[in-house]
Amino acid sequence: MDKVAKLESGSTTNIASNTVSQVLQETFERERCSYNVLAYGVTESLSSNIAERIKNDKETFQKLLEENSIEPSHGSKYFRLGKARSDYVRPLKVIFTSKEDATKLIMSFAELKNQGVSITQGFRVVKDKTKLQRELLKSCHSEIDHRTSNGESGLSIKYVNGSPKVISNGSKNGVHPRRLTDPKSNAQIN
Repeated sequence: MDKVAKLESGSTTNIASNTVSQVLQETFERERCSYNVLAYGVTESLSSNIAERIKNDKETFQKLLEENSIEPSHGSKYFRLGKARSDYVRPLKVIFTSKEDATKLIMSFAELKNQGVSITQGFRVVKDKTKLQRELLKSCHSEIDHRTSNGESGLSIKYVNGSPKVISNGSKNGVHPRRLTDPKSNAQIN
């Protein structure tokens, strides 16, 4: 059935219903993810006992926070994402009892990074993302790879209204890449 026939048949209510359902599902998923953080670079326990591995993950995570001058945060659940491999340290997912605790940890970590404080090599804390958010971010990384391979440089990802976008790192107040004159003297720049 072509698009015109579908529209004439009145199936737009199904399309609208699906869209509303997807938006509601994404909203629910984002709310659920707001209680979580992902920690990368947290050494995994080699224990075969599950309870002992979880205990070790908690202790190692807390130790990394303390080493990096971040106030210890106590999540209610800790577990690893993905299958265990000898050549890869899996991310640690930490679920908190409140959104505020998760946000506080992420903001503390970001604040330290922005201040230029030296953080343990490979250790980082990020907010959990929904499947759609991960796909959008992956798409941005692919776009950066494609544009970089075509010779473009100075690209980064910036979140605009909660969605990742690829932007050029040109200064807003400096010489814009398209501006070929010096803003002060109006002299041609080559």
